[in-house]
Amino acid sequence: VTCERCFSKLKMLKTRLRSRMSDEYLNDAMIIAVERETSDNLDPEHILDKYAKSSVELVVSRSVTTKTVYVVQISIQQYILR
Repeated sequence: VTCERCFSKLKMLKTRLRSRMSDEYLNDAMIIAVERETSDNLDPEHILDKYAKSSVELVVSRSVTTKTVYVVQISIQQYILR
């Protein structure tokens, strides 16, 4: 992933209206945006089942846009890198 691509995604995510989002949320959103192909193939139910069985505490919110999106505020990097 090139730096230019990352900054382009950052510009789309962090608009003036969303400039108050936390660094943690922005980091997670950037990972999902940059790794879009990988994140599109992730099964949210599998992720939730996997971490429900672990000792990691999850904070999960569900929102509906064009499709149902699960935002799991944990280190999504751990899942992608496995």
